Amino acid sequence: MSQEQLNKSSPIVGSTVIIDSDILDIVNESIKNAEKHEWLYHCTNINNLFNIINSREFWLRNLKDVNDKVEYKRIDVSSYINSYFVACFTYADNISESHWEEYGNLENGILFSVKKDWFSRNAIFMDKSGDKFKDESYCIFSCDKDACEYLQHHRYDSLENTQPFYIKNKKFYQIKYDNDLVKNMANNSVWSVGDIDIEGVAITPEIVGIIKRESGICEREGQTPYVKDWTIEKEVRIKVCIKKFGNDTLIPYFPWIAVPLNDNAFNELKIRFAPKMPKEKQKEYKEQLESRLGIEIECLND
Repeated sequence: MSQEQLNKSSPIVGSTVIIDSDILDIVNESIKNAEKHEWLYHCTNINNLFNIINSREFWLRNLKDVNDKVEYKRIDVSSYINSYFVACFTYADNISESHWEEYGNLENGILFSVKKDWFSRNAIFMDKSGDKFKDESYCIFSCDKDACEYLQHHRYDSLENTQPFYIKNKKFYQIKYDNDLVKNMANNSVWSVGDIDIEGVAITPEIVGIIKRESGICEREGQTPYVKDWTIEKEVRIKVCIKKFGNDTLIPYFPWIAVPLNDNAFNELKIRFAPKMPKEKQKEYKEQLESRLGIEIECLND
């Protein structure tokens, strides 16, 4: 959002809002850089790819559970601590052996392509085992308008049901790597009304989860932490922010959300098989995928 847009959005005619930070520039740069990539790539194992194709959905992990534990600690507004869910991709169609080892498998891994418009603006809460929350009180609406309409029809129900969840934001961001740059979502601001300057705090939720250190400790469940160069991942991620309508308190912690894929998902597909996968296995899996999807797949190993 530009400074002019911010000024126009102020509720007091003639006032201006000055944010003492370059946060908006960082966010806009991250979004524009992500938009440059027609294809993004996700590394996993072959079974997970078949599951994604069969379910037509992508699982996003709570930001608190990613392998760089410093990321979520930058959320300095408590009501947002559980609100962010991410899935990570790379814009490189060829990846390092360490990338294969960490996210896929050297013998049974696959790097497959996605497009940003495959991801719908919908989500379903999931527990740690992957089961979906089907109770109506856990329904996630696509926007605050839909949540408001639900609220109007359930205004006499229990308090829990009258504060529906909704998707506040869903965008793709290219990660900015900088060891020295620390930007939290709360930053200094000034609201100028006539001759009076009212100091306050501007909250910019989009800054969360788009800045990573160039190197740091990688912590994955069941593995020994180690020092990692994050820049080699060339990461772009989808980030979804979920809030409750009319409620600025902390939402409950959910480890996952499932995001349904649109009808155009997998109309095209590029794949790269893990470097140690036998050629006969590559041929077998490629044929299975083409049969399942009814398309000709581009294999980047060829």
